[in-house]
Amino acid sequence: MVTAQSITIRFVKNNFIIISLWFLSGLAGSFLNVFIPVSIGKFYELVLHTNSAKGKLFETIGIQLQSLDSFFIFFLLIIILRSLFLFLQQFLTSLVNETFTRDLREMMFEHQLRQTLSSFRTKPAGDYILRYSGDMSSVQKLIGNGIISFASDLFFLIIALTLLSFIQLKVTLVITLAILIGSILYYLLARLLIPAASERRSKKAKLISFISERLNSFFTIKAFNRETPETNSFKKKSLAHFEKSRRFRLLNALNQSLIPVLFFGLLGVSLFYISYLKEHRQLHLQNGEVVTYVLLILYLQSPFKRVLKVSSIWHDASVSFSKILTLLNSEIEIRKNETFAEKRIDKIIFENVSFGYPDSEDVIRNFNFQFQKGNIYILKGNQGTGKSTLLKLILMLYEPRTGHINLGSNSYSDLGPFNVRKKVTLVSDEAPLIGSSVFEAISYSSREDQSEKSLDTLKKFEFALPTEMMDLNFKLTHAAANISKGQRTILSIARALNTGKKIILLDEPFVNLDAKVESGLISLLNEMKDQFIIIIAAHQLPKDILAD
Repeated sequence: MVTAQSITIRFVKNNFIIISLWFLSGLAGSFLNVFIPVSIGKFYELVLHTNSAKGKLFETIGIQLQSLDSFFIFFLLIIILRSLFLFLQQFLTSLVNETFTRDLREMMFEHQLRQTLSSFRTKPAGDYILRYSGDMSSVQKLIGNGIISFASDLFFLIIALTLLSFIQLKVTLVITLAILIGSILYYLLARLLIPAASERRSKKAKLISFISERLNSFFTIKAFNRETPETNSFKKKSLAHFEKSRRFRLLNALNQSLIPVLFFGLLGVSLFYISYLKEHRQLHLQNGEVVTYVLLILYLQSPFKRVLKVSSIWHDASVSFSKILTLLNSEIEIRKNETFAEKRIDKIIFENVSFGYPDSEDVIRNFNFQFQKGNIYILKGNQGTGKSTLLKLILMLYEPRTGHINLGSNSYSDLGPFNVRKKVTLVSDEAPLIGSSVFEAISYSSREDQSEKSLDTLKKFEFALPTEMMDLNFKLTHAAANISKGQRTILSIARALNTGKKIILLDEPFVNLDAKVESGLISLLNEMKDQFIIIIAAHQLPKDILAD
């Protein structure tokens, strides 16, 4: 089972050097951040020629600043080093972010392509698209802002508070207590955002899914003049998303506006306490130390904000990660031994095979049959009688509820789907063409060494294709939408033949063909039959085909 922990551990192991460099640059940057307000306090002491025991911080770590010249050299060095480490931290943070999301994106895509057909069809395409947009963005924020920046900011706060306590322990204890109280208060208020964020996310997912489904049905919308009703439906869903987003933004704005109130309230309490102790002679601070103290408190503002905001980042990422993990733990096809290379595949055997869809009766019941090489088989029947389902069983896109299927002398259960599909190919409207040219559409790998073979295959269909489409470089749009259905069918058959597989499944191949093209295709199939197992699913049987 894939978990967030296993993904993160694997990522850290594979990118240990980059992550180590990031961590060290973050530590160095946080350390140098503290030195800037401390340096300004030291500058104040040098200008006014004052000194204090606690002002000897630099001397305790081996840095001697006895003159303004030495101070300016040191201060310039601090600025240069801080800029360098800031650059490294920003770059490495981005690099870690991008590397993590690349690995996760590739893992998700590979897993989706290995899903079973039944598992894949449980969600609309829009849900999958969301995984690559909103969810991936939230997970990236988790790595960059929720872990990396949070660790760096936390380290800075610890160093700063330690230094503040070195300067004045009592006031620092008050500040630390105020930070804890403010953080708890902010966290409790942030909890109100969780249901609002979840509702907003749900509406966004439905909106993306609706857009995906309707754009995939563009032809239907045009043909049936559905622009107005579909636009109205979209506006309703868009308004629902807007209302949830507005409520979320309102609560979020309220929450974020509390941060400066908390911080400057903290600053006000600190200054009041310092003045109170000073007035009652309970505090002994030099002017330079007061400057350092106040500046350090001001420097706490940005990391304090980010630390407070991290809970919402963690929540969003947790929800996104749970969605991604649900996908990564969905049912996939298991690849068996991939060395299967039996050349003599002369039959497909069904033994008492039954199949039904979830929560339905069997579509196919106790089917026994042998499909043998050298024959053309017709699966004839009305729509919904199981023709296409039987082809999917042969392709191992579905598995039987009961019974067994053998490929030659090999059991399907031993071979696994990947090995079965090494021997079986399909022509179907459910398997659209992929590629931006005829060559890409009909070749398996689109390698240049496949071009001659692809051209030879294409020449077998000169009777069915216009002259311009006999060029392998002929351009195709998405799913070959710029050519006719009949031409798509012919290219799909060319793709099937180009695989060199000896079992060919054709699902309603004659539906979109005119009489001349149909006649040419039938002649080609009749010529091929001796070397293949050809299985055709059709509700109407062309009279000239030599079906066995």
